[in-house]
Amino acid sequence: MNDLQAQGRACYKRGDYKQALAHFDRAIGRAASVQLLDNRSACLEKLGDLPNALKDAKTAIQTHREDPTGYLRAGRILVKMAKEPVALEIYSHGLRSVKHVGQGYEILRNTHKELLDKLSPPRSLDPMSVFPREIAEIILKQLSFKQNMAACLVSKPWCLFIRSCPDLWRHLDLSQARRKVRSAFISRAINIGRDKLTTATLHNLWDFDKALRALVLHTPLTTLSLLENGLLGDNLTKLLTPAKRLTSLSLASKMAFPADEIQHLLHPLAAHLESLECHLNEILPLAKMTDTLESLQTLKMTFDSCQHLQHFFRSEVHERLPNLRSLTVHGRESGRSVHTGRIALDACTNLTYLDISLPTISLRDLRLPATLQSLRLAATGIASTSWPAPLPPPTFPMSELEELNLEIGHMGLRGALRFLDHTTDGIRHLRKLAVRGAEFHSMHFDGLLAHPHLANLQHLHLPGLIDCRDEDAVKIINAMPRLLSLDLSETKITGVSVRHAIKQQNLQHLAVNNCSEIGIDAIAWAREQGVEVQHRMSNGEKGRKVRY
Repeated sequence: MNDLQAQGRACYKRGDYKQALAHFDRAIGRAASVQLLDNRSACLEKLGDLPNALKDAKTAIQTHREDPTGYLRAGRILVKMAKEPVALEIYSHGLRSVKHVGQGYEILRNTHKELLDKLSPPRSLDPMSVFPREIAEIILKQLSFKQNMAACLVSKPWCLFIRSCPDLWRHLDLSQARRKVRSAFISRAINIGRDKLTTATLHNLWDFDKALRALVLHTPLTTLSLLENGLLGDNLTKLLTPAKRLTSLSLASKMAFPADEIQHLLHPLAAHLESLECHLNEILPLAKMTDTLESLQTLKMTFDSCQHLQHFFRSEVHERLPNLRSLTVHGRESGRSVHTGRIALDACTNLTYLDISLPTISLRDLRLPATLQSLRLAATGIASTSWPAPLPPPTFPMSELEELNLEIGHMGLRGALRFLDHTTDGIRHLRKLAVRGAEFHSMHFDGLLAHPHLANLQHLHLPGLIDCRDEDAVKIINAMPRLLSLDLSETKITGVSVRHAIKQQNLQHLAVNNCSEIGIDAIAWAREQGVEVQHRMSNGEKGRKVRY
């Protein structure tokens, strides 16, 4: 066999490839080896029989996977066959299979690099080095915290660039975590964003205590949101005590706190807390729940029951919360009519936003400050809103009110009209009025449109006004020429109203969701006029898809 191999090599050197091929065939017939297969493949390559030459090269690879000879031969033949990408894959596979020692491995690595450089675009550039820094940051902001951590592994320049962008590491958002988030991920996130990480939204953690403790101790945390982590009581208080920079705390609605424990939680945070959102399973006087929170500006409370809600306001709110600017009080449905008692907020002279959603609301017991700019009143119970007749003396100084949102069931239009009538100073700045789910009465409807407080109205939302028809929509458009947006969802208007509304020069947004009488052609025409039209049907009806 050695003689045949030597004779074949001698013939190959003289250029007698056919005779060399005959010698190699006889040698392989006796005992095949990687060298013999490579020699025969070289002869076939010289003779132009590239498919058979490639077949021998592949057989050499299968015979001995750790020998670089077969990979080199196969890659060379594939390049001649104009299959450079396949050749690159062969070389890459060889680099993974061949031992990282010897001359053969070095030749394979260099050949792979040369082919890779050849296949790379002639002007291949790192996008992070080409884009302006501002554009690159905008692109990276579309990625999540976890994705930016992965992007740091692309290369050292990428890692240095991404870590130098503080805005990418300010918010650790785990609200969409589907699997348990392990402590190793939290540790790496802290190491990367350490001095920049100021906001955390925690959810579905593997070890909640360990993760929260590490964030509080090693990051300048200012905003914290806890979603369904189920940690209550003294343990949470101990974890948050070192958080001296924490200004905003949000506890998910499913984390119901006993009211007597909220005081222990808030005591170490009282000096610097500016925003608080929590859910309580019972109502206690505000004085028993917290000390004076001088820095608190935003408070959102949700109660399981509205029984004795007046206890919450037994101590004057303005004394306990002197700088309160935004207040949201939501009470859940208790299954029966509940008298919520007096809600006195008229002394809160800094309050600009108020959102009250309770099973029943009685204006007789409601005292509002003159500084309100946005007001939402929602009655969620069957009994709806109590509008005493006759109403008490005017108690609503609403001179600064800009937004009024009423969700008070069948008393909607009448209630809105009476509310507007009983304001002491008049509403000079009202820009937005929303009355949801009201029953339609033409007398109240006409009175509302003609009300002097609505002369400068720019946004009118009347969804759920079931009996509103085209003639009523035309009245709205004619009476309020300054409207920028109009919501007539769930009404009986047709394309006639849409066309009339579009003729209004100032109108920019029109919402007509669940309006079954409106044809798709009217919606398409309105969008062609440059008006943003919102039209969706919740009953599954489908029409022609139209892009803005």
